[in-house]
Amino acid sequence: MTTSQKLWLGFGSLTALLAVSTVVTLLQVRSMEASIERQITLTQPLLLNTLKLDATTSRYLLNVRSLLQVENSTIRQELSTVEAEVQQTFSDYKNLASTAHQEELASGFNGRWEALRIYAEELLRSEKRPISTQNSEHLLALRLELEDFMRGDMQQEAIIGYEVQREATKKSLRTISTFALVLLVAGVLFSLIIGGTVGRAVIRSEHELVEAHDMLEEKVEERTAALRTSTESLSRSNRELEQFASVASHDLQEPLRKIQAFGDRLRSKYRDDLGEQGQDYLDRILASASRMRRLIDDLLSFSRVASKAQPFVQTDLAALLNEVASDLEGRLQQTGGRIEIGALPTLEGDPMQLQQLFQNLIANGLKFHRPDVAPVVHVQGRILRNDRSVLPLAPEQLPMCEITIQDNGIGFEEIYLDRIFNVFQRLHGRNEFEGTGMGLAICRKIVERHNGHITAKSIEGEGSTFIVRLPLQQPQNNVEK
Repeated sequence: MTTSQKLWLGFGSLTALLAVSTVVTLLQVRSMEASIERQITLTQPLLLNTLKLDATTSRYLLNVRSLLQVENSTIRQELSTVEAEVQQTFSDYKNLASTAHQEELASGFNGRWEALRIYAEELLRSEKRPISTQNSEHLLALRLELEDFMRGDMQQEAIIGYEVQREATKKSLRTISTFALVLLVAGVLFSLIIGGTVGRAVIRSEHELVEAHDMLEEKVEERTAALRTSTESLSRSNRELEQFASVASHDLQEPLRKIQAFGDRLRSKYRDDLGEQGQDYLDRILASASRMRRLIDDLLSFSRVASKAQPFVQTDLAALLNEVASDLEGRLQQTGGRIEIGALPTLEGDPMQLQQLFQNLIANGLKFHRPDVAPVVHVQGRILRNDRSVLPLAPEQLPMCEITIQDNGIGFEEIYLDRIFNVFQRLHGRNEFEGTGMGLAICRKIVERHNGHITAKSIEGEGSTFIVRLPLQQPQNNVEK
């Protein structure tokens, strides 16, 4: 073989090698694009769908618990709607399942969901109210089993799928970098012959990489913008609801005052002419009007937490709790109870709202007391260490305090903990204890405005402990709210 032939053979072999390297590089780019597209179109929707299943099943169980307490056509209709959402979300999950393991997870979810749903329907068909503790614990156990399965197996599978796709993308990037280096060395050695070809291939590969990266960033920005829009819409809706509640409450007060005024006149001037049945009807009208006024007042208080809020200032909780105890002196004398106030810190907050918060909590402890047992309410505070595990949603680096309000009253079952802080929620009838079901909802709203958290622990028949955690100092962007 002549030198010329060897040279041409060498050039041909190198050209072929460079051509193959270029093709492989382009295939790797396409593979990376497919991997990124899979993250966007399959893996992420699978994870979002799993989270939606978790949320809808939680709503289903909440409606079941509400129906087990009181029959309500609105709640039953909501229960049917949520059940249909669970079925639709599960159908979407099955359509997204692309592996045998994901299909097994779908089957596992369906079995646990059907067990929960069938048992809940059996409880709802039963006429026994309230349900036994055993039934309640079994219902909770079925829910926890389903929740552990979703948050453990199903969500972990979706996250693992996402990580696999990300590792595939990294592997493609490493492969591309290797071939780019080969092309660069070959271009230096034979720049006079094939340098231009190698350069164009590298530039083309880098350009496709940039486009793939830009596409992913664009998708992330779109999703972030959609989330921001949804958040703003939700905030706007909340403000509109608060304004509506305030306006509606004011508009209802005038006709209610007239009902009470004319009812009082009718009772004072014509009570003897009404007869026994007429007097009973009149007393019921006035009693209902009085309950309506208390409900309107509580609704106004709820809306004023945001609409009539005052600036945050340094507030001595010890002095504030002494004022609350003084305001409740009449109820203490009536029930024979007492309030024990321990060490309390000074923090930044709205004094009027904080007084309303602790007055509601302490008044509940005095109201919901056991028969023939004098109520005792103990209030104690402490400073928490800077630990995110204590209050995960607290702003970073904010020192926190914890105030506990403990009573020796009737207590409640903790399965109703997620219900007692909602508006118009009562665990007892009006004949047992007075109230509108707004007190704890107002407490939660006040605590949330102060960037805090409220929860409770209770043992039925022994008493309850409400736990309020608040920052000692508010964030700078929240001081003027």
